[in-house]
Amino acid sequence: MRKTAKMRHALVMEASAPGMAALATRLRDMHYRTLCAKTTEEANRIVASDDADVGAALMPPELSDAIVPDALVSLRARSRTGALEFVVVGYRPSAEETDRLRAAGVELALWDPITDAGLRFQVNRALAGAGGAWPRGSLRVPTDWKSGFEAGGRKKDGAVYSLSETGAFLTTQRPSVTGATISLNLPLPGGDLRISGRVVYANVPGNLVRPNLPMGMAVQFNDLGPDDAARLRDFVEETAANYTV
Repeated sequence: MRKTAKMRHALVMEASAPGMAALATRLRDMHYRTLCAKTTEEANRIVASDDADVGAALMPPELSDAIVPDALVSLRARSRTGALEFVVVGYRPSAEETDRLRAAGVELALWDPITDAGLRFQVNRALAGAGGAWPRGSLRVPTDWKSGFEAGGRKKDGAVYSLSETGAFLTTQRPSVTGATISLNLPLPGGDLRISGRVVYANVPGNLVRPNLPMGMAVQFNDLGPDDAARLRDFVEETAANYTV
């Protein structure tokens, strides 16, 4: 049985605001360990506490005010591990607000409307640390595509949860075993792309490689031609702009 990593906490800042309170509820419904802070001072106390290991802090764009860069530095300094990533959520801010967020070291974003797939993806990135980047070889973005797949001559139901130019994570109640070859359609702009891949790992009860990922499997694509690789790369790069500050 594969050992799973301990789940860190997600902190929702300005939690008294209706939109942020609703976001906290959604995170709890997704089984994230979620904490709430109504003020920056309360957030500092939570992050510094020995009772919580906060890895992700979700904040509204209004916190890009002039005092916030210092507050975010303070939060990171108080973190027990030092690995604390911020995700700005809500309306897309003005250019001036965006500059302040970047200056404060905020890189990850979730602009309205916030889908469950996008929320789960960005919180996972933040909890992974290292600037929100997982140790993978290429940029990855969330998707919410219903896409069945074929394995061993049998059709199965599934959905594409995330995508890069080299692979994908598929949600399914019937994941294939590691090493199996599957085929699926990706509904890219301009037409579906039929593609095959190899299962890298399955995320299933009793073998949760990533505890916050849905049940399913990670797939590495096989032998993409240059045109197909370019289509995937263009889609991923364009989509990623919606998830960065």
